Amino acid sequence: MLIQNNPDGVVNLLRQSLAALPPAIPAMAAIPQRHALYIDRFEAIFDEKQISQIERNAFLKILDKLARSQCLLIILACRNDFYPQIAAYPLLMEGKMRGAHFDLNPPSQAEIAQMIRLPALAAGLEFGEDEQSRIRLDDV
Repeated sequence: MLIQNNPDGVVNLLRQSLAALPPAIPAMAAIPQRHALYIDRFEAIFDEKQISQIERNAFLKILDKLARSQCLLIILACRNDFYPQIAAYPLLMEGKMRGAHFDLNPPSQAEIAQMIRLPALAAGLEFGEDEQSRIRLDDV
């Protein structure tokens, strides 16, 4: 089933699959169960020349329908330099007042270091040193 041809049918399938799940544990009963959809590089919808305005609007309307269905949590990751394009779409800005947008600050140097070092540590990897400067490569 193509979502663009039958978004209501897709929402019904999502609801059916949620209804088939076992009951939540009591401590989690108040939290609604939902599917999740993560879209990385959401800015591509604005940047790709082969996506027409008609296709872009249709895609955004489908995302809106899915988000309003209460059975799908949609997470969009987008670079902040594309924020003006997002702001041009009232459909994307409606949720801002309800807390649907989370604007993240750029990571600090310490946070970037953790993003580099911690996964390597978890994988049992070590960083070498630059042969000339003797500076650890994870510090560069």
